[in-house]
Amino acid sequence: MVVPSQCQGPGRLATLGMSVSEYRRRLIAIAVRPEAMAYDPLTVRRIRRRLVPSSRAQVVGR
Repeated sequence: MVVPSQCQGPGRLATLGMSVSEYRRRLIAIAVRPEAMAYDPLTVRRIRRRLVPSSRAQVVGR
């Protein structure tokens, strides 16, 4: 049985052998590829919405 607290945090990424920033960088690199959108559009849109900075988020003071 998997306990939710065991699935969270940077320790889980240590199992993959990468830091949180490296994981995010790789995930973004995959999410912006057209092949990813063709493979699983819902997941890619969710990842893009959460991780890829949008132009609206970069506008300051509006």
